[in-house]
Amino acid sequence: MANSGIVDGQQVISEDYIADIFSADADKAAAWEDGPYASALPGFKHYSNQWYVLDENVAFGIGSYGAYIAFNRETGVAIAKYSTYPTNPD
Repeated sequence: MANSGIVDGQQVISEDYIADIFSADADKAAAWEDGPYASALPGFKHYSNQWYVLDENVAFGIGSYGAYIAFNRETGVAIAKYSTYPTNPD
């Protein structure tokens, strides 16, 4: 999501998709507040398109088996953590 979704001059992530992630309309905010994770993650604005949104710049995703990714669109920094599990437990 760095550089508004542009890599090497090519749009690889839609600007509309990025805007939708970070937009917190009343429905998204209410769904978050009424959901099961708001009390566990106080201070987060909402959940959108598989991203937990902290503020107007920071979002993070939780993947399978301990994988995480966090993104700050103001600074363009992304931090990813691969799964800590050696194999799928199924």
